[in-house]
Amino acid sequence: EIGFLEDLEFHVKFCIDLENNEQIIVYDTNNTITKVNSSLKKFIECKYTMARYYREIEFPKIHGPYYENENYKKYAKILRKMLNEVEPGIENYPGWEMELFEKELGVI
Repeated sequence: EIGFLEDLEFHVKFCIDLENNEQIIVYDTNNTITKVNSSLKKFIECKYTMARYYREIEFPKIHGPYYENENYKKYAKILRKMLNEVEPGIENYPGWEMELFEKELGVI
């Protein structure tokens, strides 16, 4: 395992598990291991997809203002679809699912 990024706010370390298809995992402060993506390639593709989503869909407000008429639900649906195209079953990865869930609620 090679740590390559530490989130200072939440005190988690992202690591590459070299013994398991280079999947991305995180260790939290309790040393709990959580799978983030099935591979390094998928992790990078998901991060790129998030950037593309914001740049091409949410920031230009293609479905109207984010909080108006619960448009955030439309945006969340689009993001979920985009991420599932990159990493099928994205909802099985807790970090990504929490991000999508918060989008569906309009929290973020």
